[in-house]
Amino acid sequence: MGAVGKAKVDPDGRHIWAVIRCDAGPDHFGSECVDSDLDPVLKFDPHGNVVESFGSGMFIWPMVLTLTPMATSG
Repeated sequence: MGAVGKAKVDPDGRHIWAVIRCDAGPDHFGSECVDSDLDPVLKFDPHGNVVESFGSGMFIWPMVLTLTPMATSG
């Protein structure tokens, strides 16, 4: 796992979302993530298990994470 670009608490207050920079270390900056097949956006449960991930091939150098509450109906 690479360096953490950003981490935030999910609006549910229980999960953590993190942007991980593929296999690049904290002192690297460039296009290391362009061809990575690793998902850089990860959601962790309270026990540290990855429960959701996405973003493989979508980002060159992920470093910002913004969370918004999802609208629900019903």
